[in-house]
Amino acid sequence: MTSLHVAIASLHVVLGHAGSSLVYRLRFRRSPLVVYGAPASPHRTWRCAPDSY
Repeated sequence: MTSLHVAIASLHVVLGHAGSSLVYRLRFRRSPLVVYGAPASPHRTWRCAPDSY
């Protein structure tokens, strides 16, 4: 691979992430980073029953 191919692939990844972030922002009217900043919820934790081993 030449450096041109790597540059094009990197640009493609960056633009893909930026595009999906923009679509999320337009659709839900908030930053996608809000999802990661939310406090822990009991609905998002994994709990195993003690006898499930």
